Amino acid sequence: MTDRTTDITLSLCIAAGARPDFLDRLLGRVAADGGLPEPCEIVVSDASADGAIKEIVERRAAEGLPVVRFRHAGAAHRPGDAASLLAALRRGRGRYRVALAEDELPVPGALREAVAFLDAHPEVLACYAPWELHDEAPGAVATAQYAIAADAVFAPGEAMELFGFLVQNGAAPEAAVYRAEALRALSAPSRHCHAGFVGLARLIAEGALAFRTRPFRRIATQDPFTGRRHDSAAVNAADWDLHRGGLEFYVRALMARTGAAPDPAHRPAFRDAIDAYVETRMRLAFRVAMGRGDFLAAHEIHNRLSLLSLGEARPPVENLERLPLLVAVQTLARLANDTAEVERVVLVGVEDGPSISSLLRELGLERRILVAPPLEAPGEKAIRGSLVFLGEKAADERARFIEQGYAPSLVVDERDLIAGICLP
Repeated sequence: MTDRTTDITLSLCIAAGARPDFLDRLLGRVAADGGLPEPCEIVVSDASADGAIKEIVERRAAEGLPVVRFRHAGAAHRPGDAASLLAALRRGRGRYRVALAEDELPVPGALREAVAFLDAHPEVLACYAPWELHDEAPGAVATAQYAIAADAVFAPGEAMELFGFLVQNGAAPEAAVYRAEALRALSAPSRHCHAGFVGLARLIAEGALAFRTRPFRRIATQDPFTGRRHDSAAVNAADWDLHRGGLEFYVRALMARTGAAPDPAHRPAFRDAIDAYVETRMRLAFRVAMGRGDFLAAHEIHNRLSLLSLGEARPPVENLERLPLLVAVQTLARLANDTAEVERVVLVGVEDGPSISSLLRELGLERRILVAPPLEAPGEKAIRGSLVFLGEKAADERARFIEQGYAPSLVVDERDLIAGICLP
């Protein structure tokens, strides 16, 4: 595989869409921190609906940043998804290319090391690494998406060894520095197979692949700079069913390439290996959901994990003891947010109203919705716009509120909120 390239060493390719404040922050950090392999370029693939990203790129270019913008005429993609990242990669001109979503950050030192590794190993088509999960708060500890003990390189004849490495380490081909010529092997993303594994199946047939220990792509779950939650971590972590499809595609492609006849005796071994990999991804998704404060998602994932590992010893899950309360309160917050014309959450029989009110806000209750005790003589408008929550001491007062005119389906108690919580 050979392609003509320019004298640009690295193309930092950014998929941008609906979050221009994150893009501005990313470009500002690159300008301030420097440290990327030189010469480099920054390519922005703009799928936004307005001109905000165009203005940011033009301003940063005027400040001397080597950034160019390409307008993506199609529908905006989710931050971090395969289609948007691939679209950005294809617009690069460098010998090496790495893709980021607009709500991510590069790790310059690790990128320099990856480029130096590729320079020293011309047979390697792509260099993969885990992405790093970080909340950008002072003193926060970064955690890697997965961990490997040492760098690993796989030659074209070692596709089965690569499969074993992937499932044993929970490694995912999501963050990579590619040689320019390797991009031809990356097909359009599928709805049912993770694009990284589809690309991996072809790349390992044409050249060597490396997996390195040090992350060069950072994803933050919480960002004090903008006060917003990032989406990329949640998108990547929740795609475990795509990962299952990708691994199945990889194994089938390997069999087809080697001429191996499908053997039913091998099915349980492959199935168990893929199940183990998917469980690792679901545990990552659980950690991401807990870190983002999406406790309803964490509860659902935990239940699926419990069934997947039924009867088997598994590592304990952190913070599980607080999850029932958090799920119940977040359920109440989302019920209020998602019901038309609800303007007030009425707390009845709740011992510590201020604490519950504060927790409701923390878990997503919209600011437009008031949290308050019941009115002595509520009017028709107040009744129409209220969601009533009955605490433990007021569980028997449901009929009284319905008689006052409150909608029966908008008078809920603790039992309604915790009925669906299934935890050991």
